[in-house]
Amino acid sequence: MAKKEWYKWTVEFKVHRTWVQDGFDLTDERALDMLSEDLQYANIESELKAKVLSAPDPNEVAQEMGYKDAADKARKDAGDWSDPKTA
Repeated sequence: MAKKEWYKWTVEFKVHRTWVQDGFDLTDERALDMLSEDLQYANIESELKAKVLSAPDPNEVAQEMGYKDAADKARKDAGDWSDPKTA
């Protein structure tokens, strides 16, 4: 029998809306960062992988954070705080 190179865990996270309103949004990068915090000596480039398989609607998450929608959040995250109606 061949030895496995990778082992896989499938997990479910549930986060109270208070934390989403405060800015929490689980991305692949954030999940990898969380995993690497626990496995501090692992090589993050070659020994760890993380992928968000499903997530809440991006518009709903952005609205919980106080944005109009996901596009508004992305625009403001990029530093553009102008009003798109007047731009």
